Amino acid sequence: MANLPSKKSLVQMFKYYERKAKPVELDIASASASKADIVHIKTTDERATWLRHWMETKKVDDILDMANDLLDGHGIEAIRGDYHVNNYYYDIVGLYVNMGDPYIPTLLYDTDRGKFYVGGYGDWVEANTKRYGIF
Repeated sequence: MANLPSKKSLVQMFKYYERKAKPVELDIASASASKADIVHIKTTDERATWLRHWMETKKVDDILDMANDLLDGHGIEAIRGDYHVNNYYYDIVGLYVNMGDPYIPTLLYDTDRGKFYVGGYGDWVEANTKRYGIF
């Protein structure tokens, strides 16, 4: 399983979007919950707790899709580089929830390291351009 962000990082990400976030209905008690489960998550801390717990049993694509829904994002985007990660991702070195601005907090997955990050994807690209030959 991928390295997951800490609950503290998730809380910070949700707090950034707190004012614009739409209500999301999820089953906070169940790790097998889906987008259709019904229990309103009221606080930033509860959202972060639920998402961190839920992430422990899910695949990368499912985690990014759920984060996109929770953040009211604009879809999942790929970051390509001149670097072969593996036969699944090929040249996709990162995946992230598009929030409309490269320097505001989002959830990003580094496909080579197998690790999630919370932060601006623009910062991540700048830090990893040389390593991955990002264009």
